[in-house]
Amino acid sequence: MSDLRAPADRPGEDPPAAGASGGGPAVPAPPPAHERGPAGGDATSLHARAALLTGLALLVPVPFLDDWLAERARRDLVGALLARHGRAPDAVTRARALWADPGGCLSGCLGLPLRLLLAPIKKLLKTLFFVLALRSAAMAIGRTLALGRTVERCLAAGRLAGGPAPAAPPDPLAREAARVRLAFDRAFAGTDRHALRQALVLALRGVRGLPAAAAGLARALRGRGAGDPAAPAGGDGAAVEQAVGALPGAQRRALDAAIDAVGAALDDPDVRAVLVALDARFDDALAALERAEA
Repeated sequence: MSDLRAPADRPGEDPPAAGASGGGPAVPAPPPAHERGPAGGDATSLHARAALLTGLALLVPVPFLDDWLAERARRDLVGALLARHGRAPDAVTRARALWADPGGCLSGCLGLPLRLLLAPIKKLLKTLFFVLALRSAAMAIGRTLALGRTVERCLAAGRLAGGPAPAAPPDPLAREAARVRLAFDRAFAGTDRHALRQALVLALRGVRGLPAAAAGLARALRGRGAGDPAAPAGGDGAAVEQAVGALPGAQRRALDAAIDAVGAALDDPDVRAVLVALDARFDDALAALERAEA
């Protein structure tokens, strides 16, 4: 199988410099992190922003809205990566397996009475034990970072092309996406979660106002009708951008700082080691699935 490792992790390949000194024209400052939406911004910010939103979803004590936000963030990340690699606009829908919650309606709809019953308790616990909630959020962030990296590697290797949507199933892109997701899930199961979680928790602990930003985002999203269980899968992506833009200045700054902290954590040696090891497990898992289907 082709080498799908990120360039920064390949022997002898250094990432491009962030900037250059000299007498050339000044490089304009990048926009605040929260303004680097799914369609724009550098690759690190794209991954970090989506990963942070999936983590913040665990701090949103609103039934359905938390799952909606996490799924929407993953969908936007996968959609942006597909677009950057020239895939068709409908590819993100056809490759739904990459970003969707495998539980779907079975876990969401059937579990509605229990979720409504536990919602007040969930809110109380996450208020009283924010440190524990942050640990869970850090793990969700780490998983999304790993998923984005895996999808990026696959696209760089020419996978997930699919071609035009077929008139009738099976859809080759949908089948390949399901295979990639299964290989990723198997690979991530063997991840050193302690190292990944610890690095991200340390990065986020220094961000002031993160709980308030999560609560503000939840209120803004709720006011825009996000999280409605009757809405189509993935929901309205504009709601996220509008909600982030509506946050008060202090909460937007906290969100920016958290996105930057997550991006910086990708340079942590322990995080890099975890992701490189996951690359190898994913390659093996995907090759095994391909052999089984041959």
